[in-house]
Amino acid sequence: MKTSLRVLLVFFLIGGYFTAFSCLGQNNDKKNFQETNPFRNNFYQSIPPGFHARLHVRQFDKYFHHDKSKHGFIYHMDTAVVYSNYINPQRHIYRYDTAGNRIIEKVEQLVNEKWQNVSKDSIVYDSVGNQLILISQAWDNNAWINSYRILNYFTVNHNIVDKVNENWQNDKWVPADSAHFIYDASGNKVAAYYAGWVDSTASWVSKTFQIFSYDTVGHLKLILYEKWYDTVWMDSQQVLYKYDSAYNLIQGLIQYYGDTSWIDYYRENYQYDSARERTSYIGQYWKDSLWVNDQHYMYYYNTFGQLYVSLGQNWADSVWVNFEKGQYTYDIFGGIETYLYQQWVGDSVWRNVSLSQYNYDSVGNAYEGNYFWWDTISGSWLQIRDGLLQMFYNYGSVYRFFTGYQVKITYNAPPLSTGVGKNREIFTQYRCWPNPARNHTTVSLTLNQPEMVNICLFNLTGKKVAVLYQGHLNKGNFRFPLVTTRFPSGLYFVSFISGQQARTIKLIIEN
Repeated sequence: MKTSLRVLLVFFLIGGYFTAFSCLGQNNDKKNFQETNPFRNNFYQSIPPGFHARLHVRQFDKYFHHDKSKHGFIYHMDTAVVYSNYINPQRHIYRYDTAGNRIIEKVEQLVNEKWQNVSKDSIVYDSVGNQLILISQAWDNNAWINSYRILNYFTVNHNIVDKVNENWQNDKWVPADSAHFIYDASGNKVAAYYAGWVDSTASWVSKTFQIFSYDTVGHLKLILYEKWYDTVWMDSQQVLYKYDSAYNLIQGLIQYYGDTSWIDYYRENYQYDSARERTSYIGQYWKDSLWVNDQHYMYYYNTFGQLYVSLGQNWADSVWVNFEKGQYTYDIFGGIETYLYQQWVGDSVWRNVSLSQYNYDSVGNAYEGNYFWWDTISGSWLQIRDGLLQMFYNYGSVYRFFTGYQVKITYNAPPLSTGVGKNREIFTQYRCWPNPARNHTTVSLTLNQPEMVNICLFNLTGKKVAVLYQGHLNKGNFRFPLVTTRFPSGLYFVSFISGQQARTIKLIIEN
C-alpha cells in the first residue's frame, strides 16, 4: 500500500500537478519518539491530535446540531474589539460576500485615540464556497504589504487535495512548505505527503508521509507516520485505535519504531455512559516493560448532555491525586456561559485560577466575553491577565477564539453590512452589590425601553436556584434585594433575560 501511494505521488510531482501545503506556517515535523523522554511534561508534545484531551473533551461537538435555516437568519460577526493587558485595544472588522463567505478580516489598533491599520486577510472562494486563496498583508508606511498566502486545491467532492503556503520575499511569492492528500471512494483521507521548499536548489524536499487505514464502517484504525532520511522513508511512529460494539473509541495506542520493531509508548483507555458520552479516560506510558499510570480525567454531564464538570488527576505515590477541575454553564443555545478553572492545593482545597464569562443576546450570539484571574492576595477576580476567549454565535452553532481579557462583538444578519456595527442595548446597567455577598445583596438594572424580563440566580452546575423577578418592566431603574444566607458559599450567576437580549454577571456568596 505504501509503495503504490508513493508512486502515485511521484506521478503527480512529475506531471506538474502537485502543488502544496503548510499548515499555516507551522512546522509539522514531530520530534522522533526515540529522542523523547517518556515522562510527564516531556512527551506530550509528541502525542498526536486527539490524545490528552484533559478538561475539554468533546464539549465542542454539542454546538453544531442547530438547524440555523429554521431561524430565517444567519448571523455573522461584524466587529470584534479585543482588550489586552499587554497591547493596545485591537478591532477586527469582517466583510462578507452575498453568499455569507468572509472575504475580508481587517485588524486595527487604537493608538492615540485613533484606529490605525495593522493587518488584513483577503479570501477568494470558488462558486460553491471552497476557500481557494487567502492573502495576508501588513500595514507599513501607509501601504498594504504582502506577508504570506495560502493556496488550496480541491477535488470534485470538495476535499482538499493540495495546499501551498508561500511567503512574500523580494517582491515575489516564494514557496515555504507543502502537502498533497489522497482520498478513498468514501472521501476518507488515506495518505498525506508533506514537503519543504529549499531556496538554494529551488526544489521540494520530502519531510513526512502519513498513511491512514479504516475499518469496514469508516472508523479510523491506524495512522502510520514516516520520515524522510537522506534517500529513504523510515517508519517513525504509529497510532492504533480500538472500538467497542457500539463504535465508541475505547483505546488509542501510540508506538514508535525502534531498531527492528514497534515499541509501545503511550496509550489512553476510554469509558462511556449509556448515552455514549465519554465519562473518563486513563493515560499510561510504557516504562520498563510495564504500563505506568499517568493521568485520569472524569467527565460529568447535565440533563442536556452538556459537559458541566471535568476533573483531572495525576498518578503519584501509587494513588490518583487531584490536579485540576473545570466547571461549565451554558446559555439556552448551548454556548458556554461560564468556564471556571481550578487547581488542587494541598490535600483538600480547590483554588480558583481563572474564570471566563460570556454574555449572549436572545439568538445565542456572545456579544461580550471576559477573562478573570483569581488574585489570592485580595481574594477577588481581577482582569490582570489575558486568556483565550471562545465566542459562540449564530444561535450558538459556531465560535471563534480571541486572546485578551475582554472581547466585545457586534453582529449582522442578511443583508450583510460592511462597516462597524452597533449594539442594540436593552440593559444599560446591571449589577449586584455588595459582591462578594455576605447575608444579602441587591440586584439592580436599568432598562432603556419597556420589556419582558426574567432575572434568575444559577449555581455552577447551571441549576436555577432562585427567581428574583419575572414579568413586564417599564423603562427606568429597578432594584431587587436578595437574601443569600439560604445558599451555600460559592460562585453563582445572575441572569438578566429579555425578549431581545441576555446578560449574565457573576456573584460570589460568602456565608
